[in-house]
Amino acid sequence: MKKLRVVLADPDENYLLPFVTKFLDEHEDAIELNVITNIDYYNEFFSHPQELDVLLVGESFYSSTIRRHNISNIYVLTENSNEDSSTVAGEIHLFKYSSIPSIYNRIASSSKMDTSKSKETSVVLFYSATGGSGKTSVALAVSEFIAQNYKRVLYINAEQMNAFYKDFQDKTPIPNNVILRACNDPAEGMATLKRAVKNQSFDYLPPFSLSLSSLNIPFNIYENFIDYIKMTKEYDYIIVDTDSVWNLEKASMVAKANKVLVISNQTNSSVFSTNILLNNMICKENDKFYFICNKYNGNISEASLSEKAQFIISGYIPFVNNLETLGWKELANDINLQNIALLAM
Repeated sequence: MKKLRVVLADPDENYLLPFVTKFLDEHEDAIELNVITNIDYYNEFFSHPQELDVLLVGESFYSSTIRRHNISNIYVLTENSNEDSSTVAGEIHLFKYSSIPSIYNRIASSSKMDTSKSKETSVVLFYSATGGSGKTSVALAVSEFIAQNYKRVLYINAEQMNAFYKDFQDKTPIPNNVILRACNDPAEGMATLKRAVKNQSFDYLPPFSLSLSSLNIPFNIYENFIDYIKMTKEYDYIIVDTDSVWNLEKASMVAKANKVLVISNQTNSSVFSTNILLNNMICKENDKFYFICNKYNGNISEASLSEKAQFIISGYIPFVNNLETLGWKELANDINLQNIALLAM
């Protein structure tokens, strides 16, 4: 198989280093990677005809004469945030100080680079020991952010009763006959259920019109659907948002998830409930379980967290006074939320 030829060129070696790691991690032996940080060597390199798949170049090195070469995709790193993701005369200009995953995913998506590693769909489960933690808002905002980073995302609200869709444009539920078919004839029914998936920034499974108990269907319809979607490999991430009831079905879902983000608040009751959850949930895999403090208020004593929590907080999302007005799309722009999303990716 022909190797990808990629050149990374910028005077800041420390800036390029994370890109080197990312490209090599994604493509391993299927890539020929050149890193150039010296302008004289850059000019010498391009004094001869070059054929490249990708050139990522800082604007201080860039010159329009580069177009004389056979370069499939040119990405110019600019310090002007207004030019982020703009296309100029066959080049794509990217804001240099965007996140590394954002820039890489933009390159991978637009250049259609094939990776040498077979990527499996990653299942990210959002869970909370109590209701009212803001878990669903966080899960939706993380879905939004990951989708903005050019990843294929499917959001599934796996709760007994769906109430997640108040801010969605299309509030039409899945027809009951589609749901019942998925339960009674999984072989064909899951494909029918998949055809009901809709899109609003990211793909999502529409709500059920009634609760699972009212429909008289088991909770494992969600787990069966997740297994089916993983088999299709059509998505990079499945974001699963489930309720706080702990039972055998939830334990099975946690076991199958690639990552589990447990959302807590800093209140005594929320921390106490999360500690109780830890007594039931085995969290030995450090790279799988992350505990997030949502609605964090720095003006309130952290005693309930620092003294009483039996878990380590991996990230904080500050309290947003007008979240009901802003919604999860605006929350996705918050840097603290974005750091949480990067834990999920």
